[in-house]
Amino acid sequence: MTTFQGYTPEALTLLDEIGAADREWFTAHKKEYQRLIAEPSKEYVSALGEELSERLDTELTAIPRTNGSLSPINNDLRFNPDRPPYKDNIMVRIWQGPEKKTAPTLFVRITKDEVGFASGITLDGPQLARWREAVAADSGATLVDDIEAAQQQHSCEVVGETLKRVPAPYPADHPRADLLKFKYFQIRYLVPATPAIHSAEFVPWCADQFEPLFAIHRWLVDHMTG
Repeated sequence: MTTFQGYTPEALTLLDEIGAADREWFTAHKKEYQRLIAEPSKEYVSALGEELSERLDTELTAIPRTNGSLSPINNDLRFNPDRPPYKDNIMVRIWQGPEKKTAPTLFVRITKDEVGFASGITLDGPQLARWREAVAADSGATLVDDIEAAQQQHSCEVVGETLKRVPAPYPADHPRADLLKFKYFQIRYLVPATPAIHSAEFVPWCADQFEPLFAIHRWLVDHMTG
């Protein structure tokens, strides 16, 4: 059984402070970070993975460790040294498929005041060609319907680094031209943090928030894996 009991107010305040911290400050508070954020986050991943497996698909993968389903708290500064050393958020990814990098993925981003939810996929090499084929075919209309259904429930942002033109051999006036130009795909939205974040009820609350994205995730699994 998982033991996640929520994040304390102290944990969320600490998370917010970490985003503005330097290395010296973080080192001095690392034990607090481990106790209040890192360990509960592992429990959260396990609990959310179980909840989503029951509601969505038993083939979902949730690995309760850093560089598994949890992103590191530190930013990678090698290519952008102007970024803050640390993040002010807990980033969780739960995916479905053999390769984490290119599998259809559900994301949760937790900050002190907001929780973000997303469904998406990275499009590399063969995946990109497969995406274009699925979007251009009749199946692409289903994806558009699923996106519009999610947008009726939340103020969704659909993102993906895009080409300037519709790629060949697809016509420039294709009804799903915008999606054909994507280099990756993600649909996401933010909601205010809930009081449930301080209890075990945060897990089913998060699963509830994900439900508008379930059909999109299933579309990605059906057309981009196997």
